[in-house]
Amino acid sequence: MIKAEDVDLLLDDLVAAHSEPGCCVLAPLRFDPYVSGPLHHLFLCSNTLREGLFYLEKYAPLLSEQMTVTVTRSRMGPLRVKLEMKEAINSDLDRWRMELVIATLLSWFRQLCGSRLSIIRIGLPWEAPEYANLYEQQWQTETRFNFDVCTLELNQDSLDLGLHHTNPNITQMMKREVELQHRKLVRAGSLSDHISKALSNGQLPLSSTQQTIADHFNISTRTLNRHLQRDDTSLKQLVTQARLEQAKQQLMTTSASIDDIAVRLGLSGRRALDRIFQKSLGISPAQFRSDTYRPSLGGQQDGNGSLKKTAN
Repeated sequence: MIKAEDVDLLLDDLVAAHSEPGCCVLAPLRFDPYVSGPLHHLFLCSNTLREGLFYLEKYAPLLSEQMTVTVTRSRMGPLRVKLEMKEAINSDLDRWRMELVIATLLSWFRQLCGSRLSIIRIGLPWEAPEYANLYEQQWQTETRFNFDVCTLELNQDSLDLGLHHTNPNITQMMKREVELQHRKLVRAGSLSDHISKALSNGQLPLSSTQQTIADHFNISTRTLNRHLQRDDTSLKQLVTQARLEQAKQQLMTTSASIDDIAVRLGLSGRRALDRIFQKSLGISPAQFRSDTYRPSLGGQQDGNGSLKKTAN
């Protein structure tokens, strides 16, 4: 792992040496196994892309500690691999770093699946730079800009592609190595922050038990409790905070009733959500929506806290 600030210095030197801001847009290439990381080895030990994406999603911090990977599938649409950074991409350095991450993942996908891999498009969360033509030229797929989150869209038929079948003993050996590296990374930072992030992005359900979370981070429940005590918090507090943030987001961006929002968040009903808001913010969910966001949603609330349209 290289610290983000050191990566920025290296990227500055790289772009300066090439005198070309688009030099981080790399075509898929084969990696030297002697200098590749454990996560890459585990990915290539997978028998299918489905298995590789499972490991990538679970151990994404080993690729970039600032990144969360979420894999979503719909019944009819494409498979989406979303790469979400902790902070918005606002500078050239942010963009260059993300270009290298995308190029790296495309190389992994190609190495595991071969030429049959079908990448539909790539969505990028920035405006088209002056070298935008390089994206489609190097990555060999349609590229779009101004997405909310960096998204790689793949054909779902690619999920079960793989070029080989790895000895399960080798896979287990690589998995143990990756788990060890991931455990060290988790212990080096605040586990509470990692849990909050996983709860907010859906990697962990809000109904998670201590055992569920311990399994997710490859630690024991005893170690989990020790970390929570050190961070002066509890699992209940983290889940409650996640529910509060998700409720605020839904109140700001949807017209769903407060009862429905409460149920979506795994609460018994509106009264439970009211208690969380009163304790944390000193106001009710209805007051939060009415005082702050009703004008932008263009409606009035009915007795249930839902928005109803008003005549112009």
